Amino acid sequence: MMFVRVAIVDIVVGLRAADAAEKSTLSDRYADVPAVLPQAVYDIGPAFFMLGLLALLIQFAIVTPGRRSVAALSPVLVALGFVTITANLDLLPVSAALLWLALALAARNQNTPAPAHAAPKTHAPA
Repeated sequence: MMFVRVAIVDIVVGLRAADAAEKSTLSDRYADVPAVLPQAVYDIGPAFFMLGLLALLIQFAIVTPGRRSVAALSPVLVALGFVTITANLDLLPVSAALLWLALALAARNQNTPAPAHAAPKTHAPA
């Protein structure tokens, strides 16, 4: 729920503002809109999201049978995507591409059938 409020405020500000100065003014005005949750949740929520997604992809890479090198690439790409966002918001498209690629690799790896194990050999009576 917390991301929805932030996204809606960002969209409204972006659509109503004509330039960067007006964006700043509108952003300050909408910052006073009451939050549904305590402010601490809005501050720490994105970090928990990043850490949670990274932890799930690491777990996925560890337990994935077969092509582990492909599965291990997903958490690396997610980490790079989050570092890119943190470094510079102008690199948001690059970060989005990295996150998409990481999740696409994980999904592709999930849909790949597991290697079939050889059936135990039975000896025919002689």
